[in-house]
Amino acid sequence: LLPNLETKMCLKHSEPLDMFCKTDQTCVCSTCCDSEHSGHVFVSLEKESGERVEELQQMIQERQEYKKEIMKLMNTADSQKGEGVELSTAVNELVQRCLTMLTETVKEQQISKKGEADAVIKELVDEYFELMKRKYEAEQLFRPEDRFQLFQHVHSPLPATKDYTEVIVHLSSYEETALTVAAQMKDQIRDKLKMKRMKQFAVDVTFDPLTAYNKLNLSDDRKQVHMSDVKNNVPDNPERFYPCANVLGKQSFSSGVVKKSIKRKGNVTLSPKNGCWIVVLREGNKYVACENPSIILHLKCVPKKVGVFVDYEGGVISFYDVGAAALIYSFTNCSFTYKLRPFFSPWRTFTEDFLVIFTLILI
Repeated sequence: LLPNLETKMCLKHSEPLDMFCKTDQTCVCSTCCDSEHSGHVFVSLEKESGERVEELQQMIQERQEYKKEIMKLMNTADSQKGEGVELSTAVNELVQRCLTMLTETVKEQQISKKGEADAVIKELVDEYFELMKRKYEAEQLFRPEDRFQLFQHVHSPLPATKDYTEVIVHLSSYEETALTVAAQMKDQIRDKLKMKRMKQFAVDVTFDPLTAYNKLNLSDDRKQVHMSDVKNNVPDNPERFYPCANVLGKQSFSSGVVKKSIKRKGNVTLSPKNGCWIVVLREGNKYVACENPSIILHLKCVPKKVGVFVDYEGGVISFYDVGAAALIYSFTNCSFTYKLRPFFSPWRTFTEDFLVIFTLILI
C-alpha cells in the first residue's frame, strides 16, 4: 500500500493530489494550485474522471455507428451486384462487349471494395475492444481513493477518431462506375434496360366505376374500358366525369398522373397547371403532351402499350412505348403535395379495340 500512497501525494508539497489542472493536464495538490499552477483552470478529480469515461463511451458509440454504416453499404453493393447481373441478360448482341465490360468492372470493384470494407471493420473492432478495455480500467479507478490513478494509468492520449468518409465514398462509387460504362450503350439499348428495371415497380391498377363517364363500358375485372353510343344506367354521383369520357384508376397512390381532386363536371383542361400530366392521341395520328403550351410529339412508331413511370419524390412523370422500349415524353420539375390517381380518357376510338390496363409503373 505504501507505493500507492506515495503516488497519491504531491512529491513537492507532500499533500494529496485532489485536483486536476486542465491547462497542464496533470493532477495537482492545493498548494500547486496557488503556486506554479496559479491562474490555470482546475476541476475536481471526480468531474474530470467522469468526463474521461463519457469521452471513451462516446468514441465507442461512434465506432459502432461507423461499423453499421459500412455494413449497410456492403449490403447495398451486394444488392447492386445482383441487379447488374440481371440487367446483363437483357442486352442484345450489339452491346454485348459493352455489357461484358460493365459486368467485369462491377465484379472487380466489388471484390476490391469488399476487401477495403473488411479491413476497416477489423480496425473498428480492434479499436472498439481497446476502448472497452480503457473504459473498464477507468471505471475501476472511479472510486474516490483511486480516482487520481485514472490519470496515471490512462496517461496515453485517447486514440483519435479516424475519418472513414473516404472509404464510404469509395464504396458508394459502384453505381457511378456502372452508370459511366452504361452511358456508352446506344440509346435504344439503354431504354430497354431502363424499362426492365422499371418493371419491378409494377402496381396493379383497375378502373374505378364510380368515376367512369356514363358511356364507358368497363369489363368485369375492371381492366378494360370501351366507349359506346348508349348511356349506362348509372347514378350521377359527384365522383363521375361528365360530359368528358374520362375514368380514374381506383387505387390511390402518393404518385400518379392526375391530382386526386381533379374537376369531374364540365370540360377539363388537361395541363399540369390543373393537376394533370397527360399524353393524348388526337385526330388518329397526332400525339401531344399536354404542357403549357401543348407539345406535339414526333414518334417513330405507333405505341401499342404505354407505360407510365412516376417518381413522386423526384417530380418526374415519364411515358414510355413499352414495345419499342422508347421514351415518349417526360414531365419534369413537377411538385406533388397531394395524392394522385391514374387517369384515362378513352374517347371515341378509331378501332373497336378496348383500352386495357396491364400495369402502372410507379416508384
